[in-house]
Amino acid sequence: MVIGILYVSNIQDVRVTQAFFGVVPRRLVGVLGGSFLFAVASMTVWGRVSWSEPTLALAAVAVAWVPMAIGAALGDILPGT
Repeated sequence: MVIGILYVSNIQDVRVTQAFFGVVPRRLVGVLGGSFLFAVASMTVWGRVSWSEPTLALAAVAVAWVPMAIGAALGDILPGT
């Protein structure tokens, strides 16, 4: 979904100079990475995950990460339009 949202907002204009390893657009890495780091940090600070069980903690973070990534992708297209 995130790739689709970013593609609709002209991700196809990203040049090779704007990609990691010549393939992955920086915009995609920023949206997914930023939302993942925020999901991990916020759920840890709020005490929603216990890292003593990392599999369960990552599953809980992944559930929160999906809507955060979609929101970040939608928020990313606003400044560029």
